[in-house]
Amino acid sequence: MVAATVSPASVLGSSASGTVQFSIGALVLGSAPVVAGGSAEGAFILPKAPGSYTVSAVYTPANTDFAGSTGSTSLSVTPEDARVTYTGPMLALTPCASCSTASVPLSATVKDMTAVDAVADPFAGDIRNAVVTFKDRGTGTTLCAASVGLVSPVDTKTGTATCTWSSNLGVLDFRSVQVNTVVGNFYARDSAVDDQLVTVSRPMGRGSVLGGGYLRLGANSNGACAGASGSVNGFGFGVKSSPSVAGVALILVRSARSCTPGMTGPRTYLVVAPTTTFVVLAGSPVNRATFYAKASIWDVTDPAHPTSVDRNATLRIDTIDGGSAGAPDTLGITLWNTSGGLWFSSDWNGSQTVQDSLAAGNVIVR
Repeated sequence: MVAATVSPASVLGSSASGTVQFSIGALVLGSAPVVAGGSAEGAFILPKAPGSYTVSAVYTPANTDFAGSTGSTSLSVTPEDARVTYTGPMLALTPCASCSTASVPLSATVKDMTAVDAVADPFAGDIRNAVVTFKDRGTGTTLCAASVGLVSPVDTKTGTATCTWSSNLGVLDFRSVQVNTVVGNFYARDSAVDDQLVTVSRPMGRGSVLGGGYLRLGANSNGACAGASGSVNGFGFGVKSSPSVAGVALILVRSARSCTPGMTGPRTYLVVAPTTTFVVLAGSPVNRATFYAKASIWDVTDPAHPTSVDRNATLRIDTIDGGSAGAPDTLGITLWNTSGGLWFSSDWNGSQTVQDSLAAGNVIVR
């Protein structure tokens, strides 16, 4: 919305009338009529990148009682708001057990805020002006970046982006990455709410468990920091029992309430179990596994300033690999704090955590 005022608005009983044309350099935005009080305003689509510009207003009078005039002012163009959903794989394998690299196709669906809430933002941009960058949230490293293409040629508010991440495990057998999906260029979106965990692994032998994906939490998530009903409970892990027990696990918990001293409102937590803390791996039958690990809990609602919540929590994961017969993979996540109290359960039945089918992703038990 741009506006201008003709002054004086009246002369000897004659009111100002005519039009005001608004321009940025050679780009004519449009014209608006001068109404009572000498004001003229209009809403125009501005095909300009975010930045600072000079807007010129040229008044053309409708009668000879007024002379034409020109005025200008600065205009700050801010990025459009967007919402993004990660749609790529959450578990990827290298081509062979001795191979250290995997080509992982990262992808996301991106929506202009108008497509999400047209009342809050009635003026849509063109989502093709967005660029999506996938980053490792932990290190800030860019994994890959992509332009955005439309889902439908008649809808410029919704698009998709995909690119390939060349992941190198080096000497590791597996690793989990908190993938941060950033929308930039004409748009701005960078929130831990959108993060997803992606696990990359070598194909593992007997006595191993791999997983990547998320649960969609229901009303029975429990604990001091229960997950919000309907929220995405992301997970990524890799564990092996030979030649010795080793593993890594990351869990994302999105809670409707704060469990961080001094903080309020919904919070996002990252649970980190490093490779040296895994103490138990058991499976019976072979498609069923349970493992424990010492873990730390971090509030990552503000990713630039993570806050330590607990550095000596206990993580338990129970899972069943549904296999190739069409049965669903299931998972249950339990986390106890340093004092032994229940900090989080993905689905609590009153006595213990029960497993639920994955909303997305895959679990492999060998």
